[in-house]
Amino acid sequence: NAVATAAIADDAVTTAKIADNAVTNALMANDAVGVAELSATGSPSAATFLRGDNAWAAPPAVLPAATFTSSEQTVAVDTVLDVPHGLGAIPSLVQVRLRCKTADVGYSVGDEIVVSSGPVDLVNDRGWTVQTDATNVTILQGAAIPVINQGSLNGSSITVGSWRWIVKAWA
Repeated sequence: NAVATAAIADDAVTTAKIADNAVTNALMANDAVGVAELSATGSPSAATFLRGDNAWAAPPAVLPAATFTSSEQTVAVDTVLDVPHGLGAIPSLVQVRLRCKTADVGYSVGDEIVVSSGPVDLVNDRGWTVQTDATNVTILQGAAIPVINQGSLNGSSITVGSWRWIVKAWA
């Protein structure tokens, strides 16, 4: 009963305008959509959505426009790897991947593992951390890089020579 009969003129809404069952009571909260709001919204297209101010608009970009993808970077132990991104600002989103170059810990050549800052084992110096600034994405690498072994589903350290880092960043 969110929209009273008196609020809509006779025959103002027909199945030709709204497909059968397209609008249900469950989809409309009390007073969520008024007649004036419906008439003010204009016509939608496949590439628009209804904003909170009742206007149709293009959806926001899923990712920021400026992007960076690195070349393959060497994985090494107990090192700092600076990857210059050239975006001119601290990235708003960073994705770091390990790309398999030689079959290892249950993964095949070409497989990629999406990682962020990884688990850090303080006792055994295992893990990595990803840090960003306006110039670089930096990967701080411990004495071992642990992952889940795809074959055994147990924790394993990769063979560093069998993998490469790939860095993606968006400003």
